Amino acid sequence: MASKITFQELLDEFSAATGHTKAFSKKFIKDVFASVQEGLRKDENVNIKGLGIFKLQEVGEREIMNPQTGKTNRIPAHNKIVFKPEKALRERVNSKYADLKSTPLKKEEKSATTEKSSAKKELSEEKAAPPKKPVVFGDTGKKPAEGKTSVPPLPPSPPPGEKKKCRRLLLKKRKRNPPGAGSFPCS
Repeated sequence: MASKITFQELLDEFSAATGHTKAFSKKFIKDVFASVQEGLRKDENVNIKGLGIFKLQEVGEREIMNPQTGKTNRIPAHNKIVFKPEKALRERVNSKYADLKSTPLKKEEKSATTEKSSAKKELSEEKAAPPKKPVVFGDTGKKPAEGKTSVPPLPPSPPPGEKKKCRRLLLKKRKRNPPGAGSFPCS
């Protein structure tokens, strides 16, 4: 089965597995979906034996910022649909991982991790030194003319073959490394 399934594929598989006609299978599946939707509309939990529970979860109002424009928007409070699978289904899906066990760290490994954490603490204490003057990219030291602002230069662009690969990573990398930090945004 594909990772995503269309309604028609679900209909074909259901009718083949049960031996019913496609017309009956279509009506049955649509009725099940309608029952779930109606139950959620009434703010109820919908429990399907052998599958799991569909329920509504309240999401509070929050404020988001568009990183490209810097504008903030408010997302109003709303409900989202949450599905919690039944224990038997969850165990059946994760059966190939059932034999995995957690292993405790040995004393040598623990001491190595504590050494790393103490080294990190020392570095963070060194970084806690007095703040330095922020670096402004494209700053020539001259004040811009009245009404004009200095614009930082664009970061170097990746090689032509890399452009398609790195579009998704571009924003994450820019957050970690500001533009002009000396490397390509996706390297």
